[in-house]
Amino acid sequence: MSALLLSLVILASTWAFFIAADQEGPAGVTEGFSIVALPPEESGAATLHSAIRGAAEREQVNIYKVTPSLEGEAVGQDYFAFTGNDDALLGDLATGSFPAFSRGFPAQLHPAEELTPEQHLGLYMIQGSPDAAESVRAALQGEGLELTPASTPPMLVLWAAHLVTGGWGTATLTLWAALLLTSANLLSVRLGIHGLRRATGSSALHATSLDAAAVLLPAALSAALPTAVLLIHSLVRADGYRAPSILVTGLSTAVLVLSASAAAIAVIMLLMLRRDVGAVLKGARPVRTLGVLSVTVLLLSTCAMGAGTIAAIHHSQEDQWAQEAHDYLTARPEVFSVLGSFALSGQQGDALNDGLGAAYRDLEPRRQATLMTSTLLEEVTATDPHRQAHRTLLTDSGFLSTLTGAPPALEDEVVRITSQEGGVAVIIPRTLEAESARITEDVEQILSFQAGLRPDDQRVDARVVAVPAIDLGVVPFLDLEPGSTERTFAVDPVLVVTDAAGGVLPDSFYGSFGLFTDAAALDREIEKRNLELVVAGTVRVSELAAYEQAERAASARVRTAGNITMAIALVIASALLAAVQFSRTTAAIFLRMSTGSSFLRIHRTFLLAVAALSAASTATGTLLTGSSAPTASVISIVVAALTVLIAAAVLATLSRTLTHDALETT
Repeated sequence: MSALLLSLVILASTWAFFIAADQEGPAGVTEGFSIVALPPEESGAATLHSAIRGAAEREQVNIYKVTPSLEGEAVGQDYFAFTGNDDALLGDLATGSFPAFSRGFPAQLHPAEELTPEQHLGLYMIQGSPDAAESVRAALQGEGLELTPASTPPMLVLWAAHLVTGGWGTATLTLWAALLLTSANLLSVRLGIHGLRRATGSSALHATSLDAAAVLLPAALSAALPTAVLLIHSLVRADGYRAPSILVTGLSTAVLVLSASAAAIAVIMLLMLRRDVGAVLKGARPVRTLGVLSVTVLLLSTCAMGAGTIAAIHHSQEDQWAQEAHDYLTARPEVFSVLGSFALSGQQGDALNDGLGAAYRDLEPRRQATLMTSTLLEEVTATDPHRQAHRTLLTDSGFLSTLTGAPPALEDEVVRITSQEGGVAVIIPRTLEAESARITEDVEQILSFQAGLRPDDQRVDARVVAVPAIDLGVVPFLDLEPGSTERTFAVDPVLVVTDAAGGVLPDSFYGSFGLFTDAAALDREIEKRNLELVVAGTVRVSELAAYEQAERAASARVRTAGNITMAIALVIASALLAAVQFSRTTAAIFLRMSTGSSFLRIHRTFLLAVAALSAASTATGTLLTGSSAPTASVISIVVAALTVLIAAAVLATLSRTLTHDALETT
């Protein structure tokens, strides 16, 4: 049973891994490069396109431009192919189909000619040998293109990392220990047969081999289950896609599952080989060893349950906050960021970036541009233990006016401060009110450095005013990154508010971090300032928020599966511990039952010990994850009660089967 459960957990984890792998890129394609800006000329996208096409044809490799897509709530991938080897091409350009392990992350194949200019930015995957991939990158760099090499670790490394994270790792470890225990228990039950074989002339090696086969064969069949299911799915639904990878993970699964049974064989047989055959035939069993293993599994499972419960509570709160941030972002589809071209890294790059910042400076007072950066000032709260929760964000008063958590009078006070030359308002949450002076000083130092980047005749010193004891609730980030797994919001952050009219920040800053809300107005500013070569495209924040929401939903499903598995492991551990205790004290239990002792009187000491061990282990798990003492106490009591109920149910069931004849047989 434990081998089957362990295999099912590995199957679920591996299935989720291959589904997620579809989002990372094609099977067997591990080399690539990233383009972060287009060439500066007006036909920059065409120049880049031609260079990649030529490199693919010269090296006879296929290059896939990877672009995220969203179908309903599913994040998929669009692959645009630069073909250099038609025979090796993945998918079918005629139908647009692209191989995928499942429909979890749908994929489509398109000819490279369908790429829009802004879609040329991002990740490219090279289907070919590492040497060919390096030649492609060198050829593109030789043509003056700026790129960043990209590669992924071997598939087996990624699978192992996936198996030990996201809730799977704890469940796998717990069930591995449970399999070790159940295998040892099975071998203990079969020791009578082992003794008979040795008494009738079989060698210890031969008898041990037969016992080992009885344990290893069911484990091997269970270990083969994930590989069989995955292969059948791959062959029937995906035309054999990822079959080689499935075989590799299948071999690793077999090693993992069989290692638990092999360890049990080694432990039990080494213990029993020290005893003579007579003792084995008389019923000698490694009961103490089984008890130690049972307690170990119980401690492991309850500790994992405690940590998992705290994590579930934490993630539930995180999901609620994330949903608030998502609702905010999707309600503002007009907010977008600008994708720059190679022109920004050229000789005129600084001037062009300043021009874009000047455009922002003109648009912000009309609420056609806004500011939100979550990175520039993050060091301000670096000394706070909850830095990630609080964060320090730099915004403008326009962004503040959109927050539902801001008190009505706050905006008026902030506008009064920021409307003055050099005015900066620092909104500080209640939990950091005692640090107002330090936070204000740190903000002033950082903004003074930024102000120093402006020409001397335009420099405006920051005049920072603290607005303490204001909790803003959930504040979403607008500077989202495609594919990022970072948090997309802050709770009760330090909010630094300054407007472009105040003159503190230079144009270069707004050119790099500014966001816009009116595409037509930005186009007019770009045309007026001759900045056409600067902008390669735009990205709407609401689209990035949709990707993040889909990723969060997928992670929630994985966590749920892991929590269910840990609960199953807890049931197994509690039941086995009770069964071992019953086996150790069968005669005593029968005698006390015969004299009329109640169930609680017989098993009271054992159940209290189980409760104490479970509570202590659960409390350890909860406290290690940062839980408060009251929360840890409540969770410990609940888990301990659950453990005792399971153990009591097993003891009651076994007690009903206990008769005089059964006692003699035992």
